Amino acid sequence: MHTKYSFYKLLLISCVIAICSCSTQNKNLTGPSEEEEHNTTVFILSTYGYNENQDIQVLLQSVLSRLKSGIQATDTTFKQGSRPGKFYVLKSKSNAAFSQCNGTIYLTEGLIKNLASLADLSVIIAHEIAHISSRDACILKESNDEDFISFDLDKEIKADKTASRILSGSFIDPKYFYSALRIQFSELSPNSKEKEDLKKRLEILDKNIQNIPEIHTKFPEERLFRKIKEYL
Repeated sequence: MHTKYSFYKLLLISCVIAICSCSTQNKNLTGPSEEEEHNTTVFILSTYGYNENQDIQVLLQSVLSRLKSGIQATDTTFKQGSRPGKFYVLKSKSNAAFSQCNGTIYLTEGLIKNLASLADLSVIIAHEIAHISSRDACILKESNDEDFISFDLDKEIKADKTASRILSGSFIDPKYFYSALRIQFSELSPNSKEKEDLKKRLEILDKNIQNIPEIHTKFPEERLFRKIKEYL
């Protein structure tokens, strides 16, 4: 699969998850049912397949465990049934990440391979945790009698801000946001709207975190991370 095509296909999936997971009968804005969420998962995994390597799961759960201290420190809350805890690594060379309403986080093999450090990976996961907390993948709006989800720049900026607090509370320097986001969106064309949105996000991030004292960030799992990157 062509890398650029795969990236935009994944981006499309992340932006219209509700089309698969939310029926038109779901008018009470409570979010998709367990069955609808399951159908979304099946759709995504059948489209791309996923990496079942246990080392990757150990690594991702270690990062999540580290971030839990920041989640607690910032009083980040989750609705029942939406707490993050499950990861799928999709078999794609693209640099993509997104999440479901039920707390499932998706990352691509390409993203994990291309990120420079475990701190960068922590930024991506913290950002998705922020989306889950805000229920960005659960909020429906009506248009032409159809329910759909849309992600916009304001939601991304809000998630960046929440993620920065989670990272700081986990003793991870939020300044890793700069490198993580640039890698994640490296496949975008220079003059695209998404590239312009990324520039705005980085500018706002700079205002929010430039005065934060440097945090010495160290992961005991960094060697495992490098090992995994070698065989992806």
